[in-house]
Amino acid sequence: MKPYLIGDDLINVVVKKGQVIKYDIKYGGEPEPEVRWEVDGKEIKDDGDRITIDKYEKNTVLTIRKTVRGDSGKFKLILSNTSGVCEKTADVVVLGKPGSPMGPLVPEEVRANHITMKWNKPSDFGGTELTGYVLEKMDLDTGRWVPAGEVGPEKNSFKVEGLTPNKKYKFRVKAVNKEGESEPLETEEAILAKNPYGKTFINTHF
Repeated sequence: MKPYLIGDDLINVVVKKGQVIKYDIKYGGEPEPEVRWEVDGKEIKDDGDRITIDKYEKNTVLTIRKTVRGDSGKFKLILSNTSGVCEKTADVVVLGKPGSPMGPLVPEEVRANHITMKWNKPSDFGGTELTGYVLEKMDLDTGRWVPAGEVGPEKNSFKVEGLTPNKKYKFRVKAVNKEGESEPLETEEAILAKNPYGKTFINTHF
């Protein structure tokens, strides 16, 4: 008898990072089917710790503990015997904070009292939609990061206003989703707030 599932098929699962993924699947078939679990075409191996695959009579239990973003993917259960094969798939998403925005973080426009910064979207949104970006600035004289503003997820530039002319600033941006904020992307060099013309060229070399 070709392998078959008893009860529900694999269901799609969404969990938060750190939670547990668990599939407890009963099946039939004669002779006793061989069991193989895959994610995105690669076999899932029991490591005896974080990932365990328990086998009982006509029953397989896959458990993944302390989940990370990398556990996301298309999960497949393959049951096979001499009479045939039964395959079932489900999508698993592990939600986490987004990856940091892609660099470089560079100025689009520099003026004495405002600087417009530009960046690229993160490569990993954390399994859910971005809600926006948070920007911070640091006056090199104080060495303290302070909020500079927020912008929606469709934007990738922001005008930081209220700067003091002829001061040097660093900037950083973090991507945000409902799970939290990413690691920041920071400017490599400090940027001098000055107009590109006129008498504000003085004091550019301190």
